[in-house]
Amino acid sequence: MLFKEGDSCCAVLGPDPQAGIFGCGCTPEDALVDWNDHLLEGLPHPDPNDPVMQYVIETIKTKKREVW
Repeated sequence: MLFKEGDSCCAVLGPDPQAGIFGCGCTPEDALVDWNDHLLEGLPHPDPNDPVMQYVIETIKTKKREVW
């Protein structure tokens, strides 16, 4: 979800910013770049107890299978 909070634009995947993948910036583009940076930080060593990251990993695996 992409939303405005005060003067900031924010992006979140998950139930809330604390439990999900969150990014924030001055523009929607900045928020998505920050969100992507946070996503990429978590991918090399994902927490197996983090349902949002597990959802992302399963989605990536499914998309890879669809391409092949």
